[in-house]
Amino acid sequence: MFTHSDLWFALDEIAARNGLTPSGLARLAGLDSTALNKSKRVAAEGRLRWPSTESLAKILEVTNTSLEDFCRLAAGKRSRNPKTSPVTAARFTTLQALRDKMPPNLESFDTAEDWEYIAFPVPHANNVFVLEVSGNSLEPYYQDGEMLVVSPDAPLRRGDRVLFARKSGFIGARRLLRKTLTSYEFQGLVAGDGPLIVPEDDLNWVLRIVWVSQ
Repeated sequence: MFTHSDLWFALDEIAARNGLTPSGLARLAGLDSTALNKSKRVAAEGRLRWPSTESLAKILEVTNTSLEDFCRLAAGKRSRNPKTSPVTAARFTTLQALRDKMPPNLESFDTAEDWEYIAFPVPHANNVFVLEVSGNSLEPYYQDGEMLVVSPDAPLRRGDRVLFARKSGFIGARRLLRKTLTSYEFQGLVAGDGPLIVPEDDLNWVLRIVWVSQ
């Protein structure tokens, strides 16, 4: 079974062997010129994007590459780099552990002590933090054991799902409605939830949720 990294490696090899860039290969195959760009291989929320079978078929046809040759290229990457993995390390903790050792502000979030490290399928995983929901602290929005991935680098936008920490130690999940000069206004994630307005000086941090485990 080929990984996400294996398939994209093979496509890059086909492009190189034909004297093309990924954009050039895409145009040759009649695809959008950005379809094979490296920036398009992982979505903003961290979801892996795989080449479609239709795109792959077009590429093999225009480059006169057999499916067997494509598979050899994909497998060859793995054999030449046996230690290479499509995942990288992300910092991990539980929400309860984070609450017990609350960073005083957003700037110190990524330097908090006692982070563990886990494999995570995002190339830029060093910029994200994986938080495991513990107990019923985020019900009814998220359940015990679910993983929330947050990023201090991700800009906050209206409508984003966010995780926030109040100075009392409370950690909550909501949808961001708006940010004013002095406060944040949040909306619950289920029908019937009313708005929650929190003064900015009562918050330790507000982080965008970029991925949630299923």
